[in-house]
Order: sequence, then C-alpha cells, then structure tokens
Amino acid sequence: MPSGYFRIGSNIVDLTFYVPGTKIPALVKGFGAVYADVDTDHTAFEYFDKDNKSLGTFAVPLSNNGLSFLGVAFAEAVVARVRIEYGTVALGPDDSATTDVAVMDDFIFGEPVAQEITLLPITTGLLDDNGTALYSVILASTKTDLGKLTITTDVPAGMTFVEDAATPKDTTFNGFANGKASWSIDKLAADMVRGPFTIRVSLSDQIKGNVPAALEATVTWTEPDSQTIKASHPSGKLEPLAEFGQINIDTKGTGGPKAVGDTGIVLDVPAGAVDQPVTLTFQRSKITDATVVPVAKDVWWSAVVQVTSDHPVKLAKPVKLLLPSRRTLTPYLSASVFTALPDGSWQQDITSADSQSKYGFAYVEHGGNHVLITATSLSDLQQGKATLAVGVGHADRDISKTTAGLDFVRQEIGQ
Repeated sequence: MPSGYFRIGSNIVDLTFYVPGTKIPALVKGFGAVYADVDTDHTAFEYFDKDNKSLGTFAVPLSNNGLSFLGVAFAEAVVARVRIEYGTVALGPDDSATTDVAVMDDFIFGEPVAQEITLLPITTGLLDDNGTALYSVILASTKTDLGKLTITTDVPAGMTFVEDAATPKDTTFNGFANGKASWSIDKLAADMVRGPFTIRVSLSDQIKGNVPAALEATVTWTEPDSQTIKASHPSGKLEPLAEFGQINIDTKGTGGPKAVGDTGIVLDVPAGAVDQPVTLTFQRSKITDATVVPVAKDVWWSAVVQVTSDHPVKLAKPVKLLLPSRRTLTPYLSASVFTALPDGSWQQDITSADSQSKYGFAYVEHGGNHVLITATSLSDLQQGKATLAVGVGHADRDISKTTAGLDFVRQEIGQ
C-alpha cells in the first residue's frame, strides 16, 4: 500500500508501494486519485519504476470548485513510486489569482507485487554529546555481487557538514559539495552488510529540537546493470538520551522487551528470574580514557552502563539488554562484554552456548545503533551493583562489514 498520504508544509507527495503488512518494496500496474478544486495545470502525477527512472508526467484535468480524476495504467506492474504535485502551494492559504490549493481524496491502485530486492540501503542518525549529529548509511546486498557503487547523502538546510566521521576500509569518501556527501565502492559482494558510512553535521539554532531521525540518501551502481535506489529511513526526530532510568521487575519478569525510561536502554527479563519485586536503576556512563577497560586495548568501547538494585537480588536466569551505542556500528558485528569486579579489575563475560544466537551472545543489532547482549553478568546483584562495558574490535569496526546481508533484509522487511 502507499507509504504516505499527504505532506505537511509542502504540496509534493511521494508515494512508495509495499506489499501490505510488510516492508517489502512492491510494484503496481497503475495509480489514480480524485482531486478537489484543481484550477491550474500544476497538479500532476509523475510515475517512477524500481530503478527510479521516470515513466512520464501526467496533468490532472482542471475543475474549478469541482472534482477531477487522473489515473494511469501500464501493461505490467512497473510503478514503484508516484510523485504527486497538487496545486501551487502547501495547504493553508485560500485560493487566489496567484495561488491554487488542491486537495487529494480517494486513491486507487493495482495490487502490489513484491519486488526482487538486490540491495537494501537504510539511513539512521544519532545525537552526539557535543551537540552535533551523526548520520549514517548502511547497505545490505542479497544474492548478487554489485560493482561501481556510489552512496550519496543529502544535507538539508539548517545543517552544516563538519567531517567524514566513518568510512569503511576499501571505500573512498568523495567529499562534500553542493549539499551532498558521497562515497564510492568498487565492489560489494553478495550477502554482505557494509557500513556505516557516516558524516557529522552541526545544527543551527532553528533546527535544534526538531532534528530529523535520518537523512535522505541514494545508492547507484553500474555492475552488473545500472540502477539507482533511495534508502529507507525512519520518520520522526532525534531526541537526547537520558543518563538515568528505572524499571520495576516482579516474578513475571518484564513480559518482553521494555524501555528503561528515556535512556535508550531496553531490558528483557524472563518470568521467574526474580523471586520478589525489585527496582533496577540504569546509568549510562560517558566513555573517556578513565572508563576504558585496561585489559582490552584492542576493543573500541560503544557503551558503559552501571546497574543498581534497591535491595540485593540474585537473578535466576540471564536477561537480555539492548544498549545504545555512542556511534552507529556494522549490524551483526560481534561484540565483547566486560564486567567490573569489586577489586576494580574487569572480567570478560562468556556465556553458555544455549543462550547464544547465530551471531553470538553479544552483537550489534539490526539497526546499527544498539548492541544486544545476553547479560549473564547481571545474574548476581547481591552487592546491589554491576557495571558492564560493551565494545567491538578496532579492526572489525574499521573494516565495517559482516556476511549477513540476507538476514538484514529479512529483518528489515519483516519476514
């Protein structure tokens, strides 16, 4: 079904089609809509195929103070996206001699047919402690080797490009020009996750408090054929994470993953893990030289968190923690977990095989902004306190790739 219906503050709408109930990109044979009060020839549809190539632009019939309908059908399901321009200005002002306000009504379109996915790019964002924002692109290939790729990220008004914050090994950062940052890759093998490709931007006063969750990006490649696709990106805005958060647990556990306040931490405690109610307080620690675990110099630390309980408690079962990373990381990259001991030393956690997933008991989750761990180290809070440090290998972070493209795509589209 279409992914949008109207756009606030603009008279342009982009409708992208998906298989109903999923995130699987789809194609349709045609699309049409009813319009009210079309006074000028500015209201039109432009249809695009899966490679983002235009299939033609068609004007909506004029009908002052009346209804108009435009529908275009193709012989095959080839329409991946429709760009609609309605009127001359966004909804708000009244019609006048110089403005035309047109309103969309009922939609009609063919049954969506799933596209074969060759490459799935996503974009994501993080707020940094210094007031800047970090925006990343992550690529996932499926069953085909691709060559001569270019990744382009648009930097909108209200933001100023600061630096290329992360470029994977064997990738070229082409620079920033005309509001766009870009990278080039000579080859992307099949079933591969590649990235993040990250830039840092500063934020103007006008955009602070309304910082978009991600930026728009496109990816093009020329081998084995030429294609261009737009990256999927979340809506909404970035919010700063809280340093502290609390969560109450009883004998029923958390009943599934539960957010710990506004810390970005998610906790999943199984039923029977505690024999009496307990309140856990989580504190996200800022990572400095003082918080780096001295016995693991080859690890790049993504998160350090302190957990305290309101009374001594022993968890009878391992819990799962989703910890926000200070940088976007390569999805499914293996992570290391260390626990602080009472004498000030650190011990690396090793969990049993039955609690491991395909990617181990600690790894970067699908979106790249969190690390998922099975925290056996939290099983003992009899001292009322535990500190965890989570990180990935410096070398792995530099290479920024995992053989998990098909898993990434299945997770992204909900299969």
